[in-house]
Amino acid sequence: MRYNLAQKKAAPRTAKYYYLRTVFLLRAADARRQNMAKSNPRTGSCFDSFLKEEGIYDGVQARALRRALAEHVAETKRHRSFLDEAARTDVAMQETGVGYAMPDVHAYVAAKVRGKRAKRPRPVNWRR
Repeated sequence: MRYNLAQKKAAPRTAKYYYLRTVFLLRAADARRQNMAKSNPRTGSCFDSFLKEEGIYDGVQARALRRALAEHVAETKRHRSFLDEAARTDVAMQETGVGYAMPDVHAYVAAKVRGKRAKRPRPVNWRR
């Protein structure tokens, strides 16, 4: 059975998903801090308390949420473009029957990681 990446598409996560996830994580961390403060009376104030005293907590939290959301969206776009390129490459390889031998690719990548010069692997016809 031949696996075609173009047929298998993951549902993209929306900005709303990442926003809600970030809000949930921040609220869960706040609840943990409150529980810890109840159990240990000698616990000092945290950075959030300082921000609240200064009156800038909401602004800082909003900026942090926007930044986290932007990072998640950018990462999702990079991941999607990587998967799209892989699907296009797979389709081209299926149509032409030309690809690269994996041992050659692994040796090339290992040499590059070590900082050595390496010849690019040669394409081979894998259909017989």
